[in-house]
Amino acid sequence: METIIFQREELAKCIDKTREVGDLIIPEPSSIFDYAPDSSSCQEFELLANEVLNKIGLQ
Repeated sequence: METIIFQREELAKCIDKTREVGDLIIPEPSSIFDYAPDSSSCQEFELLANEVLNKIGLQ
């Protein structure tokens, strides 16, 4: 694999979301594609996805 994910700050933020249900705090992560679609993290994940699809012969 050649693709490397360098931008991790946005990834940490998108999976760090929570919501309260009664006394419970429930994790509510979102996709980087929804959280920051124009970010470099999103672009890096898109490259990774394309590389994986190429490696398995689907693209």
